[in-house]
Amino acid sequence: MTVVVSSLRIVVTSATNTTDDRRATMKVSAYHSSSQSDPDVHHDHNDCPTGQQIPAYNKVSGTGGFPRCKQCRDKG
Repeated sequence: MTVVVSSLRIVVTSATNTTDDRRATMKVSAYHSSSQSDPDVHHDHNDCPTGQQIPAYNKVSGTGGFPRCKQCRDKG
């Protein structure tokens, strides 16, 4: 009985980690920066390092006619 409970805990932990990993790389609606000093690219992943650096007041919804950033392309 103890072995079964221990096995169940391992399975639940694995399932939780899998779910967390999916959330970490979630695709989102396209956005880009309105700042002239930022690269002319758009982002579509919530965990894109470049996209995360855009302050909220500079985030604009949509592609802006710009290509996807390399980091978002690499994520799929």
